Amino acid sequence: MTPLRAKYIRDLVIHGRSKNTQEVYTRYVCDLARYYHRSPELISYEEVTGWLYYLITERQLSASSVNIAVSAVRFLYAVTLGRETLDLMASVSDMKRATGRADSEVEAILTPPRQPRRRPMTPLRAKYIRDLVIRGRSKNTQEAYIRYVRDLARYYRRSPELISYEEVTGWLYHLIKERQLSASSVNIAVSAVRFLYAVTLGRETLDLMASVPHMKRATPRAEVYARSEVEAILIAPRQPRDRVFLMTVYGCGLRISEATQLKTSDIDRARMQLRVRDGKGAKGRVLPLSERLLKELVNYWRAQRQGKAGHDSPWLFLGKKAGQPMGRYTGQNIYYTALEKSGVRRKGGIHLLRHSFATHLMESGVELPVVQHLLGHSSIKTTALYLHVTARRLAEVRSPLDLISSGCIGQ
Repeated sequence: MTPLRAKYIRDLVIHGRSKNTQEVYTRYVCDLARYYHRSPELISYEEVTGWLYYLITERQLSASSVNIAVSAVRFLYAVTLGRETLDLMASVSDMKRATGRADSEVEAILTPPRQPRRRPMTPLRAKYIRDLVIRGRSKNTQEAYIRYVRDLARYYRRSPELISYEEVTGWLYHLIKERQLSASSVNIAVSAVRFLYAVTLGRETLDLMASVPHMKRATPRAEVYARSEVEAILIAPRQPRDRVFLMTVYGCGLRISEATQLKTSDIDRARMQLRVRDGKGAKGRVLPLSERLLKELVNYWRAQRQGKAGHDSPWLFLGKKAGQPMGRYTGQNIYYTALEKSGVRRKGGIHLLRHSFATHLMESGVELPVVQHLLGHSSIKTTALYLHVTARRLAEVRSPLDLISSGCIGQ
């Protein structure tokens, strides 16, 4: 046993780590040493992130396993080797865990976006993607961030590492004034650039935050559909799949990304529940399943799935390609086609069904914390901003003038 390993185990014992933890931590540190064929004390933090990327993409370890490896390395450098913890925490961060997600599904979320053919990936881009993966950013986030950083590089026709913060603000001004992007889109661009400079390039964050601020977002209150309008939209599709898809979005208040990723195993008929495995922010939740929706799901299964091609696919709503789930664009097209056929005035995209779901619950007297859980919001403030004063509540409000006795007027 090497002196470093003996000291590492001794430190684990002194700090009260269990025997199982000692064994797991030691195994991961040994794996790190074998990966680079040298002692861990000679391995840099940058090389540690490369090893973590290998664990995720090549070994396909789950988020929880990767986080144990992170903890093992942090303990080694911070406690046994007594290194500076600030740089360590920045370089070797915990990976975002998916709540309620099976280990086998983590790989799909952590897979970097496919690269264009015949275009070699630059070292900076490879490192950027690796940093995004290690920190558990979703596939959609990876693609959006990479797209904006690429746009920044094309705007100035040079590598982002050669672009100053002042020039970044010029690019953001271009996005706002010339491209006329929304505040939310600009803020995604800001987050992409901040991640690049703060994490991948390791720049000073204080100057970065001051030079590249988030844009203040307007919070307009979206319209909602009346119950009669929702009913007209839901019954418009002829195909059972399309009809039940829209019913699921509205009946459970789902985001389109959640609805298209549903699996048949997510339906619990015994408990009358529907499980969302991969909600926004990698959060899962359990929702009540209405009897009407279950009946429609059964009809859809018998009409278009049972005994037909793809009947054994795990996905609830199948896409055009065999064995693949329905895509977002397909889901949106189903909504717009149904909207046109129903004759209901268009007030917004398919997300408006989720907004209507929440508003109708509020009109029925459901408490805000319950709506917060059903929508999958981390903060009740988000739910409060998401909802607006309902029409029924407005009708109940009396003007102060009506509360004044008529006999008091003129006194």
